[in-house]
Amino acid sequence: MKICPRCQKTYQDDSLNYCLDDGTQLTSFAPVESAETIFMGHPPVTSPTAERGGSTVPVGWTVPPALLAHKQKSSRAWIWIIAILLLVILVCGGGIGGMIFYSYGLKDDTVSTSPSGPNSPALSKAKADQIRDGMSLSEVRQLLGSDGERFSTTSGGGVTFENYRWTDTNYAYVIITFRDGKVFSVSKGGFKE
Repeated sequence: MKICPRCQKTYQDDSLNYCLDDGTQLTSFAPVESAETIFMGHPPVTSPTAERGGSTVPVGWTVPPALLAHKQKSSRAWIWIIAILLLVILVCGGGIGGMIFYSYGLKDDTVSTSPSGPNSPALSKAKADQIRDGMSLSEVRQLLGSDGERFSTTSGGGVTFENYRWTDTNYAYVIITFRDGKVFSVSKGGFKE
């Protein structure tokens, strides 16, 4: 076996003459036999707490009785979690309930403000078919038996257009466009045959 005197690298190959790392001439040496590993027993107990049966208080120290009887405080986080959950349910439930209440109120308003009203005479297809171009608004009102509802008016270029609608509780309708107070166009439907 050979060793490099500069870097202390050892080589098993006796045919080498120079160190492969730094180029220094190698010298021969005989390896030293290593001593056998000695196993020792367990270390002696030196902990002062071992004498007290596992207590964590060192020897010679005293612990006040109040600390020995102290219990860990229980967490009340679960109370806060339940309170927040109930608050979220209350807010969401109230919002949904309000929306339902509001939507029922809208439906009731829509029915009660029907243009012809619930007590208006039923529209008949025979009367609606008698409406002709050029009839006046008063003639149409007399023929259909109610005033109807004006839902739009447009004016421009010396001409005025008014749209009226008549409906009944059976979903029949007549929509008439008047041009300068005379029937210009008629749309009707929903009549039961």
